[in-house]
Amino acid sequence: MEKLDPDIQRLVVIGYRGAGKSTVSKHMATVLGWELISTDDLLQEDCGMSIAEIVELYGWEEFRKVEHGHVLSIANRRQCIVDCGGGVVESDENMEPLMPDSLGVWVDAGMSDIHERLTSDTSRPLLSEDTLYQDILRNYTRRVPMYEQYSSVYVNTSVDTLDEVERKILRAMENREEL
Repeated sequence: MEKLDPDIQRLVVIGYRGAGKSTVSKHMATVLGWELISTDDLLQEDCGMSIAEIVELYGWEEFRKVEHGHVLSIANRRQCIVDCGGGVVESDENMEPLMPDSLGVWVDAGMSDIHERLTSDTSRPLLSEDTLYQDILRNYTRRVPMYEQYSSVYVNTSVDTLDEVERKILRAMENREEL
């Protein structure tokens, strides 16, 4: 590993649910020896229930408010990987405090892979549509510009191996000025 850019104190990992953010985040935390912080895990631990339960009881709007509080609570942490929930990017108020001294990593996957991964996952409620496929298509498409805005590195878990993902991220951390 070359010398990493000392100005990068955090990886902010974003992308649609089911794209592989948690897998990439865990791997990079091990590689870098940095703390792993999952916004979804923080929220669930604090509320004592799953995301699906929180949304069912309080709705998406309240979920987003609680999520925002957790994002602010970690915004100054250093040498960490922030594994963001898929919708964190929907609020500039979430992303702006996270991005200074950070490298944004967009973890993506093909629509068919995302659909397959989410089909058996009942812990993630639908965002806005009646069927999973419609929900993915509508919300993924709506979020793409946000993922692009906040990322400097793009990886696709449908085509990139974990080793290739690691190499892309480390190369960006070593050569930030070339991004």
